[in-house]
Amino acid sequence: MRPIDPYNEPLRVNAIDEEVVFLGEGPVNFTMTRSAARLTLHHLAEALLIRRSRSSAAARTVVLLVEDEPLVREIGVMLLEDAGYAVIATDGPKAALLALEAGDEIHLLFTDIHMPGELDGLQLARLVQDRWPSIPLLVTSGRAPPSPDALPSGGRFLAKPYAAADVLRHVDELTAPAH
Repeated sequence: MRPIDPYNEPLRVNAIDEEVVFLGEGPVNFTMTRSAARLTLHHLAEALLIRRSRSSAAARTVVLLVEDEPLVREIGVMLLEDAGYAVIATDGPKAALLALEAGDEIHLLFTDIHMPGELDGLQLARLVQDRWPSIPLLVTSGRAPPSPDALPSGGRFLAKPYAAADVLRHVDELTAPAH
């Protein structure tokens, strides 16, 4: 059995009611209020921005991230941008459709399933598949996974809470040029 190094273990994050839950290995499990998590995230973002090396925006892949929970959305943006992706982040399907209809070049849709409003993430994914079939689909939820027939053809499901490495692996695979 290897010793646990809390600084190098994957950390999963999920928002539940008014708390944010951080799940890691061993002693790295904790919760905090959303306001404390937002403040912590702000300080982490500042530290990362100082160290982040920016690649050319023209050379980056664009991910459309659709997440109604602000903290989860901000973490997703930081994760993807730090990995070199350009991110268009929206808080729901309507805003995502506006970005797509505006003609922004988008290489991947990464959407939560359960969101308030007329459309949920699966309905959005189906619309994107019908109207922009070249855009790969990655859908996520902290609830039960969708049935195989509910997920659009070629779409992938990633359960919350998810590890950063899993998100990046899926995004890398889905946006890799076809050979």
